[in-house]
Amino acid sequence: MKKTLLTLLITISGAALFAQACVPNPAEKSTDGNWPAALNTAWLDSNYRMVITNVVPLDTNVTVSGIPVTATIDSVDIINVSGLPAGYSYACGKPNCHFYGGTRSCTVITGTTSNPALVGTHPLEIFTESYVTAFSIAQSPRFDTVKTYSLVIQKATTTGMTTFATSEAGSMVLYPNPTSGLFTVRASLNETNLVTIRVFTSLGQLVSSENMAVANNAIYQSLDLTALKSGIYFLEINSQKGSIRQKVMMYLYRWPMPSG
Repeated sequence: MKKTLLTLLITISGAALFAQACVPNPAEKSTDGNWPAALNTAWLDSNYRMVITNVVPLDTNVTVSGIPVTATIDSVDIINVSGLPAGYSYACGKPNCHFYGGTRSCTVITGTTSNPALVGTHPLEIFTESYVTAFSIAQSPRFDTVKTYSLVIQKATTTGMTTFATSEAGSMVLYPNPTSGLFTVRASLNETNLVTIRVFTSLGQLVSSENMAVANNAIYQSLDLTALKSGIYFLEINSQKGSIRQKVMMYLYRWPMPSG
């Protein structure tokens, strides 16, 4: 009885670990494919986490003995993801990266680096193995390679008290930086709708988030973070086109109260 209970606990614990790897985006309504179509930018000295929603359809078109037919997808396995730079890895929302046909799951890429030599574009290759059934007969495994993703690692540059950052989503200017908590953000964006401005601690904890309307593909906003402690933070602008992230150095000066 004790052995059975121990086995059950180990099984439950293992399932919990897999469930915690990632959760597919419920807002993604596509019926097949991997979404979003591009990865967010990774930044030096910043924790990175990117979830890709994997949608496996129920059927697909294959060729059997030279004849195109519709086959039922039994499952798709991710065998490997190559091209990830040192410090980055992937995990799946299902054990062994095994996805059944007609299901939605996810793959997550996480990591961090302080190595400036890794700044640049890293093309990724996702190797998959698919199992399908046609004419009620299981077909030979089919091997494919997804080459549509690249991981871009960037480093912001600082000139005096003004800090610049760019990505596929646009460009951002932040000043002054270092700051005493009051600073201005100006951004030119490849976006015409809403964006979200978020602030994270150096450990990745979200401390501020607000939605903002984009006017003429730009935003100009003053921010007040004087309620936070001195330290290193990351300000991120998120849109449907991607994200821009910038390190913020905060040195908050507390003037002594007058005596007497």
